[in-house]
Amino acid sequence: MGFRNTFKELKRGIKETSKYMLSHHKKEDYYKCYLLNLKHNQIAICSRCLGIYLGIAIGIILFSLQIFNKNLYYFSIAFFPIFALIDWAISAFTKHKNKNIFRTLSGIFLGVAYAFAIILFFKTFPNYFIIVIGFFYILITFLLIRKQRGLH
Repeated sequence: MGFRNTFKELKRGIKETSKYMLSHHKKEDYYKCYLLNLKHNQIAICSRCLGIYLGIAIGIILFSLQIFNKNLYYFSIAFFPIFALIDWAISAFTKHKNKNIFRTLSGIFLGVAYAFAIILFFKTFPNYFIIVIGFFYILITFLLIRKQRGLH
């Protein structure tokens, strides 16, 4: 009896949360997603997250080919996330809603930077440059979120 109730609860939980598997957005923010219609079900895929995943894959491939010098990897880590931050800030602080292709492209840049940073961080541990860049973006994001929410 207890197992059946647990299974029903698990099934109900999966059904309720499955809509967030590929997109963390609520229905009113689906304009930030690619919408796929499969068997009478609409599946939302977050455009920026899709770009991030693609970017991570591209970054791993590029790094494994070793076609860039080390400075270009560090440049990418420092500056590629700016595109996603600017895209997010435009949507958060203005009435302008960017197109999903821009979200996906900024996500690709961010994903490439993530891949390079993670690989270099572990290959050259401790890598204080990557740590400082990470804290910089965390601080900027934190301050922008506070401003967006009206906190000073």
